[in-house]
Amino acid sequence: MSLMRAVWAGVALGLAGNVVRAEPTTLDALQWVDRNTGDKVTLADFKGQVVVLDFFAYWCAPCAPASRVIEQDIARYYASESGGAGAPITVLALNVESAHTGRTDAFIKRAGISRALDDIAGATLEQLGARSLPFLVVLDGTGESWRIAYQHNGFEGVVALREVIDRVRTEAKR
Repeated sequence: MSLMRAVWAGVALGLAGNVVRAEPTTLDALQWVDRNTGDKVTLADFKGQVVVLDFFAYWCAPCAPASRVIEQDIARYYASESGGAGAPITVLALNVESAHTGRTDAFIKRAGISRALDDIAGATLEQLGARSLPFLVVLDGTGESWRIAYQHNGFEGVVALREVIDRVRTEAKR
């Protein structure tokens, strides 16, 4: 029986070790590469904004429809008057599979992604503790330092994302 407890304890510790949360100080160090320009992109480029990170890979079946909805609904909704006034919203589509350029480019076109960044070696994905794709993160850059306002494995729909974004924007106005 004690062997079984040891095995379960090891499994529990191993699983707990896979869930990593980024501290605000490490969020500032995140960086990606713009697929179109090759330029380095960091969160400093979006200070004062709410940033939605949409992680995808060309082989992820649910990623294309999720990315399409996020790009069309979230980005356009908050760019219009319907989204109301408040902190600007930026959607960043982060590719975690940069080795297959042709397949990734086809995915980006199919999903209607306007700006894609490469998360080199999936470093950000790993740092934020993702367990599957699609993986969504909402970062609040309206305060002194960046904070994670939401993160979720899978896509819960635009209503859930809008609720989080609206909450962050409301808090930023105070």
